[in-house]
Amino acid sequence: MTGYAGLSGSAGLAEKHARELAGKLPAWLIRMPAVQLASQAGSRREDTGEECPAPGTGSGAAEEAEDAAFREAVCRVPVGEGGVLEALWHLADAARDALGWPYAGVDISLEAIPIRQETIEICEVLGADPYRIPSGGNLVVMEDGWRTSGRVIGHLTRSKKRILRGREGIRYLNRPEDHRADTPEGSAE
Repeated sequence: MTGYAGLSGSAGLAEKHARELAGKLPAWLIRMPAVQLASQAGSRREDTGEECPAPGTGSGAAEEAEDAAFREAVCRVPVGEGGVLEALWHLADAARDALGWPYAGVDISLEAIPIRQETIEICEVLGADPYRIPSGGNLVVMEDGWRTSGRVIGHLTRSKKRILRGREGIRYLNRPEDHRADTPEGSAE
């Protein structure tokens, strides 16, 4: 996965519910998602959403090889309005189709999903699920042995099960529904 789960959604929630949050969270924490989102947007390529390497890091050949590996990924799905959990559902479907399998599942570690503490705090106060709010510009990628600039959060399985592993144990990913049902009164729009 590239970027942070729920970052654009938490920035939108913080803007829309600033007064409500002001009485419960420090001002710097409320502003932080917008600052991080602007920083993240500045380091992305517009055509793919792929993160650009920091200036002066690595060799040009290494960066070109990583770019080629990213483009050669078996499949990639943008993390959009329905959040990272919806994108993972669609990634399993896309991988199944790309690989010609009769079915495909995922086995995901919730602790491995990159998420900022500010996003968690804002969502907790507002009753939103940080994994189901917009994560604009991010991707979930299924690779075939190549390493991209994202973080490994799980793996694909030849099973119908779409497993989420967390501190409370195992739960299963539900088929995506109307993503606005998980946000307070359509606040992420």
